[in-house]
Amino acid sequence: RLVGSEMCIRDRAEGIGLALRDLLEARFGTLPQSVTSYIASSSDSNALRKLTLSAYHAESLQAFIDQIKKDDDKLM
Repeated sequence: RLVGSEMCIRDRAEGIGLALRDLLEARFGTLPQSVTSYIASSSDSNALRKLTLSAYHAESLQAFIDQIKKDDDKLM
């Protein structure tokens, strides 16, 4: 059971993850399950913020996915 600051940290990461997903969907349309699962499973708000900037600057969804793959081999 989460209490206090743990809940705040989880909620913050969840909010950033939702914003990241919204940004990706607005730019690139429907996202692959692997991308949405990766975002949903991340609890590191700083990493999600960096991914949001990457999503903003990415030329394509594939370029974004390739960036994630370079940084973290858990995706696909």
